[in-house]
Amino acid sequence: MVSVSSLAKKLMFARQFTIEDGMFSILGAPHVIFPARPFASMEEEIVKRLGKEGISFMYNLGIETGKKIALLYKEETRLSGFKLAKLLMDISSMGGWGKWEVYKADLENNYFINICENSQYAKAKKSNEPSCHIIRGFIAGELRVSFGINNLEVVETNCVSAGDKICKFITKPATGFDLNSNITKRQLPHLFK
Repeated sequence: MVSVSSLAKKLMFARQFTIEDGMFSILGAPHVIFPARPFASMEEEIVKRLGKEGISFMYNLGIETGKKIALLYKEETRLSGFKLAKLLMDISSMGGWGKWEVYKADLENNYFINICENSQYAKAKKSNEPSCHIIRGFIAGELRVSFGINNLEVVETNCVSAGDKICKFITKPATGFDLNSNITKRQLPHLFK
């Protein structure tokens, strides 16, 4: 496995990771760097004002954004499947989104568990429950494109913002979620419509 710092060095050597003339780019794609706390406070404010609709809004925004991110890197690298998903996690780690790891991947059943250590985004928030809704969406969108599976959904079962040591995300087809689970009801309300 390639470490994130090793990947960054390889990309820099190949001039695919550049910071010059006011622009930061990875594999030719322009990026922006934004402080974690103000970014996290945007999600908190939306959820505070809109409640459950805010959770759905942030998740769906994340899905659409995650798809665009995955398509961008898929076109640039011609990668797909697990290789594309791994690249996206590594780029997220390089971008300060935490140290990402695939804890479990069952490709036969389209079941994934991703964990994130040191999530500055989650550390910037305080919550009584898992609250990284836009990140859940990023994961869903990126994995939908990476594996070509359009019905993948994501729940967050553990979250640093709620006092856990890691953020843990479970991804599987929509039909695989327990509709009696409170976490499913709270995080995936669209499954009940």
